[in-house]
Amino acid sequence: MEQLLSFKTIRILCFSLLIFLNLFGGVFFFFKLQNVVETMSKPIQDERPYLNKILNLQRTSSELDLHLHKQISGEIIDNWASIQLIDKILPEVEILAQEKVIQDDDLKYLHDFAQELKRLKVALVYYKLNIIADSASSSTEELSEIIDESLIKINHNLNSIISIIRRQMAESDVKVLAGTRFIQKGLMYFVAIVIIGTLTVLYFFNMILSANLKKLIDGTKQIGEGNFDWRIKSKFDDEFGKLSSAFNNMATRIANSKQEIISQTEKIKHLAYFDSLTKLPNRNAFIDKLKQELAWAKRNDEKIAVLYVDLDDFKMVNDSFGHDIGDFLLKEVAERLQKNSRAFDTVARLAGDEFAIIIPHLNSYKDTSKIGQRIISEISCPVNFSKKIIEELAQPFTIKNNTLTISSSIGVAVYPENGSTANEVLNNADMAMYAAKNEGKNRFKYCTEEMTQKMHNLVEIELNIRQALVNREFVLHFQPQVDLATKKIIGLEALIRWNHPLRGIILPGNFIPIAEDRGIIQEISKWVIHEVFEQLKLWRRADCRMVPVMVNLSARDFFQQKIENYIINAMKENKEFKGFFGVEVTETAIMNDRENAIATLNKLQDFGVKVALDDFGTGYSSLNYLQFLPIDMVKIDRSFIKNITKNPKNAAITGAIITMSHALNLKVLAEGIETHEQLDFISNIQCDQAQGHLFYNALHADEICDLLGKSSG
Repeated sequence: MEQLLSFKTIRILCFSLLIFLNLFGGVFFFFKLQNVVETMSKPIQDERPYLNKILNLQRTSSELDLHLHKQISGEIIDNWASIQLIDKILPEVEILAQEKVIQDDDLKYLHDFAQELKRLKVALVYYKLNIIADSASSSTEELSEIIDESLIKINHNLNSIISIIRRQMAESDVKVLAGTRFIQKGLMYFVAIVIIGTLTVLYFFNMILSANLKKLIDGTKQIGEGNFDWRIKSKFDDEFGKLSSAFNNMATRIANSKQEIISQTEKIKHLAYFDSLTKLPNRNAFIDKLKQELAWAKRNDEKIAVLYVDLDDFKMVNDSFGHDIGDFLLKEVAERLQKNSRAFDTVARLAGDEFAIIIPHLNSYKDTSKIGQRIISEISCPVNFSKKIIEELAQPFTIKNNTLTISSSIGVAVYPENGSTANEVLNNADMAMYAAKNEGKNRFKYCTEEMTQKMHNLVEIELNIRQALVNREFVLHFQPQVDLATKKIIGLEALIRWNHPLRGIILPGNFIPIAEDRGIIQEISKWVIHEVFEQLKLWRRADCRMVPVMVNLSARDFFQQKIENYIINAMKENKEFKGFFGVEVTETAIMNDRENAIATLNKLQDFGVKVALDDFGTGYSSLNYLQFLPIDMVKIDRSFIKNITKNPKNAAITGAIITMSHALNLKVLAEGIETHEQLDFISNIQCDQAQGHLFYNALHADEICDLLGKSSG
């Protein structure tokens, strides 16, 4: 039912009706009560002025009875006192009659009373006259009898009058009692009317309120069930109207929020399954699609191929032209991959410059060969960047008609020969891609049994490395570094060895690259750092002469904040070794991200960590970069030292490195000194320090203290 009045109006009407009922009942009861009170109070008011007269009548009647009793018994003969009493109350009796205290029906008693009183007075006058005349005639006796008879009648009438008055007073009491009962009943009726009226009004008010609340409850249920279009209709701007408006606003906001959530969910879902740059499916979507295709192929006994595509030397594009140009190149590559794939093939960008393609419904290996060759040919085509593209990318440099040549390496894995699960097939394709790169790039390579076995071996080695960390199979050896001027040991390089229970000592070159590839190099680096500090403590307790100990940091974990924080925390816990712990970082690792590398090295130096630039000269940096690097020492790579006496170019490069380093107040250390000719040559060109088998091999920690000597000595 539609609400015709506002909730505020209904509330006012309900409370007005409630007030009206109370006022009406109160006024009605007041007037009825006033009428009853008047009826009750009238006899009381009428009787109150004559109450003394009535009491006098009762008192006179009692005295008259006593006088007559004495007269009969002969105690007194004189009736004059009785007559005086009667004469005294006669006016009062007449007043009662005149004021209607004695009703008309009972006036005969008053009339008889008055007549007898007159008769008594007359008889009494004559009686007194005879007594005065001292006459004892018969008339005197007759008068005495008349007086006695009148007294008796008067007394009788007086008693009757008193009885009448008492009866009338009793009737008045009955009226008062009846009025009291009426008041009680009236009060009960009034209370009943008020209660019934109040309950009726409250019931009506509750019905209206419940109807409005039901609308709110129904609206809430609708919102809870997902019907965000539900609205509460209200024509009035009252409390419920405002509440309805607030509810509708809430529903609108929820509906908008739902749409926004749906939109954001779709965006998140799209980001979770699609690459934001190329709009291609990402790794997650690719794996899901590959699982579906593998399930279909298994049911229908078909083959599926996965092509793992990696752009060759893509980093050079980013470094030379900037990441914006590199991103545009990636989008162009994605378009070309899609153009050269079939409609039901799936092209995805896995990460960075790595793409993958699913080729279902494969009839033969020739299909993959044709597609692979076509992709290689297409990717190898020049990619031209016009002025329009440069403007759209808003880069600070201009490239007009520049031609970029990019090649690709592709690995191919086929289901079911190269794996039965999505991860196995993709990993084998990845492995084949690396094989293509190792063979010269710009080619594709099929996954072979030999590759698979190699992968299994790598996995097995990874497990053995992890187990070696648990079993403490790794040990540290230390190779001294010598000052060429004094021939004293001025530092140590910590070198890790794997003391394999079956194969004996394994050098780091045979397991560190695998640890880097498999992502466990950080755990090894942490172990080395911890062991170095523990060994420094042992040497100090043994009173050994302290020299800096350098630890090699892998290029892959150098930029990992965990390693940086681990070193800083170790320095905080071992402040006494400030200046006696250092790290060696390769030139390639620093140049991969020079800005972050400089920031990291500055932090380490702030905590007293020495920094050496390792393998210098093997990267593609220039000598000019040295002035920006926060380092303490430059280590010339052993590849320059090996043929330094026979190769003029190596000698020239080594001399230039030493000259530039000295100009920047940096120490220079030559690695791999194995002959006296090499030692003489680097000494002549003012190299500061050297390290190699000519001086010392890598030694066990127990041998170092004896070699260094005591600190007190």
